[in-house]
Amino acid sequence: MPDQGGPGFKGTKTDEPRVLKLEERRKKQDAFRAQFGPDYQADLDLVFANPDGSPLKPNSISATVSLLFKRFGIPKPKGESLRLLRHTMASQMLAGS
Repeated sequence: MPDQGGPGFKGTKTDEPRVLKLEERRKKQDAFRAQFGPDYQADLDLVFANPDGSPLKPNSISATVSLLFKRFGIPKPKGESLRLLRHTMASQMLAGS
């Protein structure tokens, strides 16, 4: 739950931690940390964040996905396009594609 205007974060469906291998992402973040210095928001230690370490806004992620759909000429599904993409990617990974 958000505390009085602050960001709120939900856990996983099973409340089990998920391990992600994102070495390249962390290298990029280290470069941003060096660039922003003490102004980098490291307190939340987010994997996916704005360059200054602040949380991404869900609306900005949805808008970016919508732009990508449009740019690549992919018909945008009605409803939850992010959920559809996530499930499609998971299915392809499990199938070994």
